[in-house]
Amino acid sequence: MIQPGSYDIIIQQHGDWDMTFQLKDSAGDGVDLTGFTVEAEIWTEHKRSKLADFGVTYVDRANGQFMLTLTDAVTATLPESGYYDVRVTEPSGDSYYWVRGRAVVETGYTE
Repeated sequence: MIQPGSYDIIIQQHGDWDMTFQLKDSAGDGVDLTGFTVEAEIWTEHKRSKLADFGVTYVDRANGQFMLTLTDAVTATLPESGYYDVRVTEPSGDSYYWVRGRAVVETGYTE
């Protein structure tokens, strides 16, 4: 069993957002994500409603690197801050949550 890491993110409303993550094993080596699927979503507290799905781009699968993205059209519709997590599904079908945290939405002022 994997204990998810905790990492809070800040998303500027009305702007594009992206962040690159690297999953590492207990020895500090990148986890080979070849054949794996990465998913991530933002939900309101207590998982009452989904706020957004992140786009996922694999930066370097062999070294466990991927990027989560949200377009400005998506961030414009985020009504509030929430919570996110990253679930990784192995080729065998087993799924684990690797990262979770608060997704803080801040209002952008320039239009």
